[in-house]
Amino acid sequence: MERFRTSFVQGAVHKGVGQREAGDVFDKLCAFSEFGFPKSHAYAFGVLAYQSAWLRHYYGAEYYAALLNNQPMGFYAPHVLIGDARRHGLQVLRVAINRSVARCMPATPEQILLGFETVRGIGEDLARAIVVERETNGAYRSLPDLLRRTGMPRHAAEHLISVGALAEFGMGRRELLWQLGLLVPSTTTTQRQPHSKTRTRQRQLALTLPTEQDMVNLPDMTDWERMVADYGLLGLSPSYHPLALLRRDLPADVLTAEQVRASRDGARVRSAGLVVCRQRPGTAKGFVFLLLEDETGVINVVVRPNLYEAQRSTIRGEPYLCIEGTVQLQSGTLNLLATRAIPLGHLTADAASLPHAPERNRVPGNPHDKREAVSAELALATPASRDFH
Repeated sequence: MERFRTSFVQGAVHKGVGQREAGDVFDKLCAFSEFGFPKSHAYAFGVLAYQSAWLRHYYGAEYYAALLNNQPMGFYAPHVLIGDARRHGLQVLRVAINRSVARCMPATPEQILLGFETVRGIGEDLARAIVVERETNGAYRSLPDLLRRTGMPRHAAEHLISVGALAEFGMGRRELLWQLGLLVPSTTTTQRQPHSKTRTRQRQLALTLPTEQDMVNLPDMTDWERMVADYGLLGLSPSYHPLALLRRDLPADVLTAEQVRASRDGARVRSAGLVVCRQRPGTAKGFVFLLLEDETGVINVVVRPNLYEAQRSTIRGEPYLCIEGTVQLQSGTLNLLATRAIPLGHLTADAASLPHAPERNRVPGNPHDKREAVSAELALATPASRDFH
């Protein structure tokens, strides 16, 4: 860019612009050149944006399934894509042992069915082996039937149970985990090599005896515990968003993203959510940009350099934040200009008494202990964010 400075300034002066003003304008052009794109790049982005919007509108289920099948990629993590799909009228179905295939797929024009490969610990080979066995010999009828026919490792069965993939067997997740312990003690292994030409099985299953007499009635997982399992094993939750479960415990003046978007320009508000993206571009002069998501959508948060320096550890490290700030509406785009960032677990002194938290984390006593306890519980329900520092 510097090669063009002299000719630009001379041309501007020739047209009646002051030399100093022309130099200032060119300085701004130089700054833009550090992150601006050439026409060809801008054109490619424009075409891609149009095609993506068209596919999402007319073939939403196929579009989102394809994105999920090609992770990791792009700007948004899978759980953000799932939230966007739901807000566009699509239903996300859990992995189902007798319906799912290896990868995500459209179940109907309005439904996306998650595939076996989305579950941590279920690789491509095992996922395909589960499907081939089912297509060859019929639906799986029970957990023992599944284990005998696939020879899957214990941890794989645990993960499928924990994300609700075996719900059609008619037992709760804890009861299925108990039954798994009776069938495959933790000191043994159950492993199949589906890619092996000989398809040999390496099994140390307990004898195929009835387990009913050793079963116990166990309470099913809470919604919070199911969500924690979803995020830990799927990286997303088909059924839950943390803020939806926490909403009743938040002060009434903590607005949803939808309410913030309906606010007037200049309004002072506060909103809470999961930080799904952090950006601190080198050309942004110290500004930080956050994408804050709750059960109703996402909002853009702008953090000025002085606030970032004052609350660096909170802004960089806390997965859930309550942001206080001013609404800025410009050309149809809404930003929340942050004036304060509060860890969500610190929002109230009673946060650790959340009904969703396990009894061990309901801490009486001083507010600090309560805040630490609820922060630890929130950390368990934290999917990955995309951070660009």
